[in-house]
Amino acid sequence: MAWIPKSSGTRLYEILGVETTATEEEIKRAYKVLALKYHPDKNPNAGDKFKEISGAYDVLSDPQKKKIYDKYGDRGLAMLEQGVLDEEFLGIIAAMSNPVYISLACMVGCLIVSCAALVPIFIVLKVDGKVHWNWGTVFVPAWILYIIPTIYAILTLAKGEKLRRIRQIPFAVQILCLLVFHILLAIQLENDSLRWANVFIPIYVFEILWIVRRAFSSTPTKYEEERSEMVFCGMRYVGFLIRTFFTVMCVIVFTILIVARLEGSTYSWWICTIPLWIFIGHTLIGSVFDSCYAVAATEDQSEKSSKKSMLCTKTCGLCFVLGLLCALIGLAAARLQGGSDHLAVVFIPIFIVMGLVLCCYSCLGLLACCCGTGEPDYDDLESGGFVVNNNKMLEASPSTSSVQSHTSTSSSRTDSPTEESPLRA
Repeated sequence: MAWIPKSSGTRLYEILGVETTATEEEIKRAYKVLALKYHPDKNPNAGDKFKEISGAYDVLSDPQKKKIYDKYGDRGLAMLEQGVLDEEFLGIIAAMSNPVYISLACMVGCLIVSCAALVPIFIVLKVDGKVHWNWGTVFVPAWILYIIPTIYAILTLAKGEKLRRIRQIPFAVQILCLLVFHILLAIQLENDSLRWANVFIPIYVFEILWIVRRAFSSTPTKYEEERSEMVFCGMRYVGFLIRTFFTVMCVIVFTILIVARLEGSTYSWWICTIPLWIFIGHTLIGSVFDSCYAVAATEDQSEKSSKKSMLCTKTCGLCFVLGLLCALIGLAAARLQGGSDHLAVVFIPIFIVMGLVLCCYSCLGLLACCCGTGEPDYDDLESGGFVVNNNKMLEASPSTSSVQSHTSTSSSRTDSPTEESPLRA
C-alpha cells in the first residue's frame, strides 16, 4: 500500500505559459493564443507541441481534473481515470475532516462495540443460569449487528457499475448465510432437534462463496500487482495462490473438525484448534516476511528507516492481537475439554479488545470535539490520513500513460531493473 504522493502540479501550467493561480479566462485565453500559433495547419512541424497544449487545456479547463491535478499531479489524474479518486471520494474526506461527522462516527462505533460486547455477556448469563431467556433472546444483540452489513450489501447492490454489483452478490449471500446459521444455531441450542451437520449448511455455502470471491482476486494480473508487496517463497504464481486461499482453507478444515466433533467423534477439542494455530503462525510469519522484504527493497535510507519503524510497530500490534486470539482459542478449548474455568474467563480476550476499541472511539470523538476546526482538509490524503490500496497498480497501469497522452509531455522514466530475490516470485 502506498500514499497518494503530492505533486507540484505545475507542468501543465508551464505548457500554457500561465501561473498556477490563473483564472479560467486566463487559461482559456492562453490556450487560444498557443493553439493558433502551433496548429498543424499553420505549423506542420509542431504537431507534438499542439498535442501538449491541447492535453494541458483539457485538464485545466475541467474543474474536477484541475482540482485533482493541483493536489496530486499526474498520479492523481491517473487515479481519477481508475475511478479511485473522484468527487464522491473527496466529499467523504471533507465529511471526515469535520469534527461533527467524526464525533457522530465515533458515537456510532461506540454503540456497535457496546452491542457486540453484549453477545458474550448474555451467553455467560444464559450458560450460568443467571437468566432464563431462550437462545433467540440471548442473540438479540447479534441480530442488531446484522443490520449494518445488510444495509451495506443492499447499498452496494443498488448502485455502482453492473460488473461491480455482480461481484458483490456473493458478499450479500454470505451475509444471508451467516444470519441463517445464527437462526439455526439458536434453534439447535434451544431444542436440540437438528443434526449439527445440517446447522452448518449455511457455513458450507458461505465458505464456497468465499472461495469464489478469492478466485476473483487471484488472477495473473492481480499476481503482477501483488508481487512487489508479498513474499511467495520462490513459488511465483503458485505461491500467490497458496497465500490467497490459505485462510479460507484453514477455516474449511476447522469447520469440518468442529462438525465432526459435535456429531460424536471422540478426538480432543485441541485437535479442532490445529487449523487456527496454523493460521496464526502463517499470518505472523507472512506479515513479517512481507514487511522485511519491503524494507530490504527500499534504496532511500530515510524511507527505509521509516519503514523499519513501521515494521516494528506493525509487528508489535500484530503480536498483541494474535496473542489475545491464542488466549481465546486456548481458554475455549480447555473449557470444552472439561476445564473448570468460569465461562466469563474464556471471553476475557474479547472484552480486552472491545474495551480498547471503545476507548479509542471515545478518545477520538473527544479530540474531534475539542480540537476540530470544522474545515475540510484534503491534505489528509498526502499526510497518510487515507490509504489507497491500488497505487501500486498505477505504476504499470495503462491509464497512467493514457493520462500522459493528454499532454504527451512527460519525459519517459524507466526504472533501472533490479534482480529479483529468490525468496519472491
